[in-house]
Amino acid sequence: MENIENLHRKRLKILSNYFFGILLIVISILPSSSFKTNIDNFAKRKIAKTIDQSNIRDDINVLIPQVPEKNILYEKITVGAKSAVFIDRDSGEILFEKNMNSRLPMASTTKLMTALIVYENLKMDEIITVPKLTTRPLDSVMGIKEGQKFTTLDLLHGLLIESGSDAANTLVTTVSNNENSFAALMNEKASLFGLTNTQFTNSIGYDSSGHYTTAYDLAKLSKIFLENKLLSNIVSKSSYIATSESGEKFYLNNTNQLLNGSTYKGLKTGTTFSAGECLISYYEKDNQKIIGVVLNSPSRFYESDKIIKWAKNNFTWGGNN
Repeated sequence: MENIENLHRKRLKILSNYFFGILLIVISILPSSSFKTNIDNFAKRKIAKTIDQSNIRDDINVLIPQVPEKNILYEKITVGAKSAVFIDRDSGEILFEKNMNSRLPMASTTKLMTALIVYENLKMDEIITVPKLTTRPLDSVMGIKEGQKFTTLDLLHGLLIESGSDAANTLVTTVSNNENSFAALMNEKASLFGLTNTQFTNSIGYDSSGHYTTAYDLAKLSKIFLENKLLSNIVSKSSYIATSESGEKFYLNNTNQLLNGSTYKGLKTGTTFSAGECLISYYEKDNQKIIGVVLNSPSRFYESDKIIKWAKNNFTWGGNN
């Protein structure tokens, strides 16, 4: 069917060119007249339109990202994660999925949205005083204490690298005074982003019946998050030294074992009793850009690396791989 349609298009193009050629011959032998002038103008408009359409097509080709294509020797793969999805960052094409729309707790991967809200509401050089903290005994923390002062930027490093609940407490209190009002901001943003299977009750990722997302919603959120250069740079770091206004240093270490400074560039880990091992990973090399999400995985780093290697071997990206 496609070959027949192409043949029809070629025939129509030949007839169109033939007619246009005859028209130009007639124009050349006719005396000057309003008829010749009108035909001449028509010819110019046709040429101009052809040029404009060509430019439009070129622009479209630039704007539309190339979709990775399955290789001929495509192989299937399985993982133990309860839910997972891996997508091509540029096109959004789904490379692998397992129960990607199942609503599940997401632990500290929550903090990607927390960071986006903070970035929109606070200046990065703003000095923030640590309030009375309400962290829980098993929380990951920076180690900051009430009354100490830090820039928003250093606290964001503590939030995203050390996954510090104390950093989250401090930032949330500064933005909107309490957890409930901040969660409302998060849900408003989730709706704006089209995260239809996501709901937040807190900024940290605590288990709660009303706090859930899906692997696919997290992949979409990660795609948006990566557009923020400052935040995406933070999550690519394995370590960082935060410094209080009085000069006290806090050594932060990322629990993301895939980070290597070259191809693996983020994004966020998370673990709770209900959520299990969670990981949002980001791999980038040349035009291969893969966002991966695993929720409730028996081995989040191994499975994420396994699927990304599989995707690289089973799909072809346009240009150099």
